[in-house]
Amino acid sequence: MQYIWVVLLFLPSTLSQSGGRFRLVVPEAHVFSVPGSDVVLSCSVREYDRLNILVNAVDLTVTWSRSDLNDSLVHLYGNHKDLNTDQNPSYRGRTAVFKEQLKNGDASLKLSNVRITDEGEYTCRVDSKNIWRTDKTIKLSVEVVGSEPVITMEKYESGKFSLLCESKGWRPEPELQWRNSKGVKLTAETEPQRVADFFNVKSRITVEEIDSYYCTVTQRHHVKEGLINARTLYEHVPSEVVKTVGITIGVLFLVGVLAGVLAGVIYIYNEKKKREEINKEKRKREEEINEVKLLLNSDGDGRLQHHNLSQRQWDHVEETLLKSKEDLEEFNLRKFDPSDRGVEKLKKVIASSKKAVLKQFNLTEKSCEVLASVLKSENSLTDLDLSLNKLIQDSGVKKLCEGLKNSHCKLQNLRLEGCDLSEGSCEHLAKVLQSENSKLIELNLSKNRGLGDLGVEKLRYGLMNKNCKLKILRLEGCDLTEGSCEHLAEVLRSENSKLIELNLSKNRELKDLGVEKLHYGLMNKNCKLKILRLEDCDLREKSCAVLTEVLQSLNSTLIELNLSQNPGVKSGVQKLCYGLKHQKCKLEILRLEDCDLTEESCKDLAKVLRSGNCKLMELNLSKNKKLEYSGVEKLCCGLRSKICKLQKLRLEDCGLSEGSCEHLAEVLRSEDSKLKELNLSQNKGLKDSGVKILCDGLMNKNCKLKILSLEGCDLREESCADLILVLRSENSKLKELNLSQNRGLGDSGVEILWYGLQNKNCKLKILRLAECSIKKEGFTALASALITNPSSPLEELDLSRNELEESELELLPELKDTFPKLKVKLDKCRIKNEGFSAPASENPSSHLSGNGKRESEQKPNDTLPNLNVKLDECSITDEGCADLPSALNPSSPLKELDPKDNELEESKQKLLTHDTFV
Repeated sequence: MQYIWVVLLFLPSTLSQSGGRFRLVVPEAHVFSVPGSDVVLSCSVREYDRLNILVNAVDLTVTWSRSDLNDSLVHLYGNHKDLNTDQNPSYRGRTAVFKEQLKNGDASLKLSNVRITDEGEYTCRVDSKNIWRTDKTIKLSVEVVGSEPVITMEKYESGKFSLLCESKGWRPEPELQWRNSKGVKLTAETEPQRVADFFNVKSRITVEEIDSYYCTVTQRHHVKEGLINARTLYEHVPSEVVKTVGITIGVLFLVGVLAGVLAGVIYIYNEKKKREEINKEKRKREEEINEVKLLLNSDGDGRLQHHNLSQRQWDHVEETLLKSKEDLEEFNLRKFDPSDRGVEKLKKVIASSKKAVLKQFNLTEKSCEVLASVLKSENSLTDLDLSLNKLIQDSGVKKLCEGLKNSHCKLQNLRLEGCDLSEGSCEHLAKVLQSENSKLIELNLSKNRGLGDLGVEKLRYGLMNKNCKLKILRLEGCDLTEGSCEHLAEVLRSENSKLIELNLSKNRELKDLGVEKLHYGLMNKNCKLKILRLEDCDLREKSCAVLTEVLQSLNSTLIELNLSQNPGVKSGVQKLCYGLKHQKCKLEILRLEDCDLTEESCKDLAKVLRSGNCKLMELNLSKNKKLEYSGVEKLCCGLRSKICKLQKLRLEDCGLSEGSCEHLAEVLRSEDSKLKELNLSQNKGLKDSGVKILCDGLMNKNCKLKILSLEGCDLREESCADLILVLRSENSKLKELNLSQNRGLGDSGVEILWYGLQNKNCKLKILRLAECSIKKEGFTALASALITNPSSPLEELDLSRNELEESELELLPELKDTFPKLKVKLDKCRIKNEGFSAPASENPSSHLSGNGKRESEQKPNDTLPNLNVKLDECSITDEGCADLPSALNPSSPLKELDPKDNELEESKQKLLTHDTFV
């Protein structure tokens, strides 16, 4: 059965009824419903002088009535039960109050199976033992949608058609509007007729032009449309008119015979002119298509944004993108026209794609209306990202929700992060979640500070509905307080809730009280939550105690907990560890990043790892700068335990030194260790001596480590000498190595790595060497090592932000031939020296942007590969580009030359981007 909810939501605080004065709050606007549906007439009881404080109505008397009926009683609640002996018979079995919500001041009436006769004014009256009483009135309107409009042609006279449009069975009276095939509205009078409780409407219009005509009947948001096409009008033209036309043609034929020569000349002239027009139109079409092809094949974002394309060009863009498997898998509008116009013009592409990324485009509610129409049509869209579009606001979400409630909608993931939304959006989204058509399983409303507690309160009605399928909810940075936690706890306690992931991070007003209220939901047997993120919520020791109780609960399903950036939990880690050691605890992932932890915390965590009940597989202690050597020493006591199950350990920026590596190496050598990933980045105290010690553990037959990150550890070439021994070792299982931001490595360090990369035992798939001061010699060594070892498993090589010279780029095509799937990243490299040669990278198009190259250094080579080349931000001037067109002949294999953001006049840019390749 269809449900229509009219919800008035309350602030979280409540007071018990004490016989004092109170007020009632009801919706100011009319409440609308349709026959056969259910509707809620909202009425809340609040303190007289403080409307934000709700009054407990359990002990009050609640009377709902209609003054226009002889038997005016609709529903009566008093003495903690329903008292409907004198109830109007027409409402019997169809009314109810929410008894479980009376304690929250909710005196609303639920009216089931709405009838037309239910329309009228309803009075909500609340009495307090004859001490105080007050009432409020709500207007309920019942709508009925009529039949499809039918257009008939009444007569044809003197070249004019008389058309009649009729539609029956509406309530209340609808509006009727005529328009032609071009959308132009036509003026006509509407004749309404009332039959019992319904309205029939009809309208006549006289037209001369043979065309298709539409008749639209509208009632609030209900719209129905009728059509009579041009062919039907042709069929009603009388035969006498056809006969007259035949005689006229005969006369004209005789005149044509008499003037044959003249007619022949005119015919030949017209045919020649017609052919010229056809050829002109053909050339124009080809020019337009070629122009849009060049735009589509260009690189970068916003390729179509600043171009006034014709409809034919947009049709070609649409046709091209609909054939692209890559774009239909994930369509990113940023590449083409990130604007409302782009959404409108490419809506068919959006409808055909699985995922649409429309992030940070300054889209407005106009785009939401278009997207709603996409969701209402046959579409494939399951993932939609509208984040950081601050102009969407509540009005845009309201329009989007009309599509989300449609039976054709397949959307599962919706991101509305940072869209300047308020609680009004939550009300619309709650209705979507209540719809049986909704398929949403993930909703991201993060960074919408206008939501607040009131937004969460409105959202909970959707989350608690039996039709709601939502599993993942993100409310990061929404200015929530403990009030929101109370509402969310109620959701988690609901047997209808399917939430398994909840992100409340960056809400600093939650505090311990919020966690305390939330835990009542986490402890409930109906709670299914597996992932809880409370990062940067100003939590302290008390929160740890409460969460310990949750972890020890038989009902708890938590497997991941994030308490990062809460320095106040430092004193509560010991209590938290009691929960982690409990036999009922199911937690597998714990994040305590940047919590000001010390060695004492590590001592407690080590005890957890040694516990037979502990199930932790991932632990993040990064950015706790006070851990240092002593903290790692204590932690490793747990890591060496044969009971320890930990596979991932992050100790980034923890003030570690070479001494820490001794303990970690001992862990890696232990046959009981299960570590597969270790992050020691940004620990500048490790240095080469620490890496040397660590490598001793990496070469041990018991070591299972696959991922090692040593980014920003102040390493030099000596570290590379130790690491190649690891890469050459048959015991090594390393598949990913990150040495980025170690400027001391330089060419000499990379040349040493050469010996490890060419070895048959090397299993490395990903090597990161960004910002390591690598120049010509270093790159040459790397490329040579890979080329001489075609069986190398390397799949990704990151050399971004290095001072590479041009000559080494000559090896890139050969490297690409040897490893077709290899991804080479050269972002923000400083290309110098003479002898330009186009490289090959992870795509047939290599990226050299931002490489500071002067025009004197641009020397096109005879052996250019079949590539696209970008030279943006390279300080090229008009003088420098003047020689390029002459060097690039029509047979050149170069597909594209992009000179954007250089010191060129517009005429010179056109010379390079168009004339050179025509």
